[in-house]
Amino acid sequence: MESPLIQSEVLAGRFNRLMQDITRDSMKRTEFSPWEVELMVDMQSCQMRDRSKSGTLKRYQKMAVRAIEKGAVSPPKLSEFLASSCYRRRKSTARP
Repeated sequence: MESPLIQSEVLAGRFNRLMQDITRDSMKRTEFSPWEVELMVDMQSCQMRDRSKSGTLKRYQKMAVRAIEKGAVSPPKLSEFLASSCYRRRKSTARP
């Protein structure tokens, strides 16, 4: 049985490879883990402007890797990241 540290390193590595394939638009694999399929379907459903897509995906990747390092068993979905980012942005611009 692998230690939690090794499991999180393996998960982070797989997630980073998936994100690299997605950002390069060059998916060469034909087999995916269920969580990878779930993330790709979620990403397809998210509406992002082309101008900000690259930067958004980089910020999402950084946040997801941090979550994995803290013990998440799978990366958070992009839709969750976008919702929390929108909430934080609205909260910071709201006036008392």
